[in-house]
Amino acid sequence: YAEWAIGGAVLDVNEPSFKGIGRTKRIYNIGLAYRPDNLTVIDLEAYDLGSVARMGQVRLGAERQVTDNLALRAGVAEKTFGVGVSLMC
Repeated sequence: YAEWAIGGAVLDVNEPSFKGIGRTKRIYNIGLAYRPDNLTVIDLEAYDLGSVARMGQVRLGAERQVTDNLALRAGVAEKTFGVGVSLMC
């Protein structure tokens, strides 16, 4: 069942750009996701590529569907680790 997916996003497209002084607010992301089975997703993302502030991050996360209404997730972005629970009604 294993599946791979790649995606990208450009955020803040409508925000003003100040190209004359080399500043832009747009955020460019690219990610790769792997689904080893139909209940699990593992994701690797490069967030905020090419930002003026050079605040880019590499993020790694995973989510596992436990029941029809409950999913567990965990991830790391640079030095920050987080865990979460999703409850779907």
